[in-house]
Amino acid sequence: MWATQTINDSALLSAALVKGATLKVYRGADHGLCSTRKDQVNADLLAFIRG
Repeated sequence: MWATQTINDSALLSAALVKGATLKVYRGADHGLCSTRKDQVNADLLAFIRG
């Protein structure tokens, strides 16, 4: 049996607990996010790095 966590059980709680955190949600994205939405992910990572 696989355990499934929803975004409410994990990501939203984690983001709420970390001061200054930003949670990026890619609605409808699959587990291959870095391949299927690479332009969006790369843009978000660059924006994070550049501050």
